[in-house]
Amino acid sequence: MTVPFIGGALIDHSDKRSTTPYGRIVLIKRELDLIVIAPFPRKDKSGFQRNYIRTAKRERLSLIEQSINEGRISVVKFETPSHWLLTVEQLKNRDAHHVDPSHRRNLRKWVRRRAVAYGRIRPFVHGRSISEIILDPDRPSWPTKRAAELGLASASQVQRDLNAYILGLGERNSLLPWYSNCGGPNKFKYSKTGAGRPQEFTAKQAPKQQSLNANKAVRIKLALGWRKHKKRGVTDETAFHRTLEEFFSESTQWDGPHSFKGTLKPEAHRLTLGQFRRWGKTGVAALMHTDRPRQSTPASQAYLRRMSSFAAKNVTANGEGLVDSTSCDQSLVSAASRLTPLMSPWRTEVVGSSVGYIFGMHVGFESPSATTALMAILNAAESKVAFCAKYGVTITEDEWLPMVFRRYSMDNGEGKNKLTMSTIDEMQSGAAYGSAYDAINKYLVESDHRRFQAHVDHHMPGSTHGRLRGRGEPNRALLGQMTFDEYIPHLIRRVLYVNNEEIITLPRIEMRAVGANPTRRDVIKWMISEGYLTSTPTDLTALRVKCLPRIKGVIHGNGLRLFDPSYTGQRLIPELVYRSDWLLRSGILERAARRTQQVTVHINPSNLSELWVNIEGLKRLSLATEDPALLDVTLLDWLLISKDDRLSKFLGKVKKVEAAVDQVRAIKQDVKRANADRKVEIAALPKKPSKTELTQNKREHTAVERSAITGIPRQAKMKHSPIPQVDVVEFRPSQPTSTIVAQPNDFASVIAELRRKRAQS
Repeated sequence: MTVPFIGGALIDHSDKRSTTPYGRIVLIKRELDLIVIAPFPRKDKSGFQRNYIRTAKRERLSLIEQSINEGRISVVKFETPSHWLLTVEQLKNRDAHHVDPSHRRNLRKWVRRRAVAYGRIRPFVHGRSISEIILDPDRPSWPTKRAAELGLASASQVQRDLNAYILGLGERNSLLPWYSNCGGPNKFKYSKTGAGRPQEFTAKQAPKQQSLNANKAVRIKLALGWRKHKKRGVTDETAFHRTLEEFFSESTQWDGPHSFKGTLKPEAHRLTLGQFRRWGKTGVAALMHTDRPRQSTPASQAYLRRMSSFAAKNVTANGEGLVDSTSCDQSLVSAASRLTPLMSPWRTEVVGSSVGYIFGMHVGFESPSATTALMAILNAAESKVAFCAKYGVTITEDEWLPMVFRRYSMDNGEGKNKLTMSTIDEMQSGAAYGSAYDAINKYLVESDHRRFQAHVDHHMPGSTHGRLRGRGEPNRALLGQMTFDEYIPHLIRRVLYVNNEEIITLPRIEMRAVGANPTRRDVIKWMISEGYLTSTPTDLTALRVKCLPRIKGVIHGNGLRLFDPSYTGQRLIPELVYRSDWLLRSGILERAARRTQQVTVHINPSNLSELWVNIEGLKRLSLATEDPALLDVTLLDWLLISKDDRLSKFLGKVKKVEAAVDQVRAIKQDVKRANADRKVEIAALPKKPSKTELTQNKREHTAVERSAITGIPRQAKMKHSPIPQVDVVEFRPSQPTSTIVAQPNDFASVIAELRRKRAQS
C-alpha cells in the first residue's frame, strides 16, 4: 500500500535484517500535516518481546508519504494479536486457559489485570475518542499526576496503560498483559525458586537433598540420557545413574588398574528420578522450541495454499489423475509350490482427483518404477472386464469405468524419469510432480493405500501390518498361504466396493437436484453425461505400445520366444512360445526357420497369455500351450519355476554321470566275463577256429537263437556242412566247469540248457 491510513502498520525497509512492523498509525490530520505513530513493544537481548509500550510519536505526514513513495517505508495491514480478539465470556470462563490448548496462559488472571489497568486511566479516556486523547495538551503530564493520586512510586504503569490504550485505538483488550514469552506454544516454565511441595529438610540441614530447578541445559541432558540409556530391559533407575555418569561427572580418580573413584557435579545430587522420567520422556525436540518459528512458515503457507487450491481439481472427471505406489502388506507364496515364499508385491493406483474414483491399478512384484506407473495408466485406460474375469470376478463395463487423464500427478520417483515423461508427452498428456515427502499433492491416493491395507491386507494370514517383525513374533514368510492369483480377487472386490457402493458426499448441488446416487460411479457418470470432461487422447493401441514394458524376443520356426530379462546374456525362457493366425499365414516362421529374427515385444508381466509385437503394425500373439495353468502364472513366478528346473537339471548331472559310470563298469564286467567264456570255448576246440568259421552260418544261428527265445522251432537252410559235434562249456568262476555235448542241429536244446543252469546259479 502507498497511502497511509489509520490502523495500518509501518515497516522500515532501511533495516534489511528485519521486515516486521515497527509502529501503528493511530491518528492522521492532513490539515495539520500530522501523523501519530504508536510504536510496538521492543524485544530484549534474548529476543523476547517486552511488556512495556512506548509513547506515541508525532511525525510530519508529508515526510512519511515521501518515504513511502521512495520505498523506505511501506504500509501494511495490522495483524490484530489473538488475545485482543477474545470475548468477555472467553476471558472470564473457568476453562478460559483452554481456548488454545497449546498455551498455559491463565486468562482469568489477565482479565483482572486489564480491569486494574483500565481503572488507572479511566478518568482520562472514558467517553473520549482517540483523537481527543492524543491531542489533549495535558496528556504528557497526566500520568505523573495520576500516579501521585494513586500513591504509586512511579508513573510507568499509568504511562504503559495509556500507551497501550492508544495503540489499540480504544480496544479494551489492548490493556491485557502482552506476555509473549509466558505460556506460549511449546514453551516450558523455568522457575527460579523451588517448585512443588515443601521439603522436609531445609537446605542448611541437607543441602544435597534440596531439589534442583532444571534449566534448559539440564533438561536437554536428561532427555539425551533417556533416549540413549533407557532401553528394553533397563530400569529407569539404572538409566538415570548412567546419565549422571555420562553428563554430570566432574572427575574420575584411578587408584590402580581396576580401582577408581568418581566425583559428580554438585547439581547432580539434587536431581531426582522423577525429573529424569519427566524430562526424559518429553524428548529433546520439545526443548528446541526457540528454534522453531511460532508463526506460519513459508512451507506451511504453501501447504495451505495447495490444500485450498486442491478443491478446484474436481471440476472435470478426467482433469487430473493421481498415480502412486505402495507395498502390499502381505506375504505370498509361489503358484508352483506353497512352500516357496515370495516377497511382498507392490500396488500402483491411478485415482481420479474429482471424487477419488479408482480407475486402474497394477499389482506385481516389480519395484515402483516407470514400468509400473505406465502399466497402471494403461490399466486405467482399458476395459477391466477381461482383467477381472482372469481372476474369477465377473463385472460389466459400468462397474469399473476406464479413463484417460489430461494430467497425471506423480512422485519424483517412478514418475520423474525420461521414459515416463517422454511417454506421457507422446500421449499428449501432462505430468505434475510434487515436493518430496509432501503427501498433500495426492492425499486421495495416499489415504486409499491406508484403507486397502487396513481392509484387505491386514485381514489375511502372513500380513506384515506395515512394520518390521518384532522380537518373538513369527516369521511372516512362514505364515503366508495365498498365491498371487488368490490375493488379487480380494483387491478387485475392494475396488468395486469403493467405486460402486461406498457412500460419499455429492460434490455439487446440481447433482442433488437430479437425484444422483451418492456413490463415486454415479458421480463420474453424471459428470461425463453433463460434459464435465477434458479433451484427452483415446488411441488405446498407441497407449498400449507406450505403456507396456518392453522385452527382447526372437522369432524361431515354431513361433516367437522371449529372452530372460533377468539374465545378462541371451537365454530363452522355456515353454513360452507365442503364435497367432496372422503369424502362421505371414510366412515369417518359414523365413525364421532359416534365420532367426530378433524383435521387441510389449507384454504385461502379470499376464503371460498374450503379448504385442510391432511387425507391420501392432499384432497380438497368444501363448501356445496346452497347460491352462500356465496362462495364469506371472512372469516372475515362471522365471522362478524355470530356475528351479535348471537347478534340478544341474543337480541331476551328478546322477547322470554316476549312472554313466555304473553303466561303463557293468559293461566292462560283462565283457570281461564274456571274454573268459570265449577263451574257454576256444580252448575246448581241437583247433582254433578261423575268422571264416566264426562268421559263417549267422542266419542259421540266428534262427536257432530265435527259436530258443520264442519257443517256436524254425529250421533255417544251411549253406555249409553241419558244424561238427563240439563240447559247449559254460564258464562259471565260482563252480567247476561242466561240459554239455550238443548233437548236430540241436542248438536250441543247448541254449535252453545253458540258460537253465545260468538261472540256477
